[in-house]
Amino acid sequence: IKEYQGHDLLRQVLEPSSEINEKYQNYSFYLADGRVITGAITKEEPDAYHVAANLLTPDDLTVIAKDDIDERVASRVSSMPPGLANVLSKQEILDLMAFLSKGDYELPEHLRGKHHHDDD
Repeated sequence: IKEYQGHDLLRQVLEPSSEINEKYQNYSFYLADGRVITGAITKEEPDAYHVAANLLTPDDLTVIAKDDIDERVASRVSSMPPGLANVLSKQEILDLMAFLSKGDYELPEHLRGKHHHDDD
């Protein structure tokens, strides 16, 4: 994954579609039966693609046989919606940039798929 710093990092936060990392690139698969499936390719095999329609649930995959595909088109729009920083103050954006630039953070447990709710 390309690491961004300074202006490039700020641009990615403010304009997520300015450059889309291949790992998070969405594709639309136009199938011979008329269906369209859109998502990120998580695995490619010689005869099929494994596609995640929602990157928040990366284990929920659709397997698409390559023989069933009429056309595959890369999206020019990031799956990260634009405008997420619009609700932040200037100081909050500076704090976010400092945090992201540091780079040694870990995802919280619940975002790593290991969070369990207690039945209290």
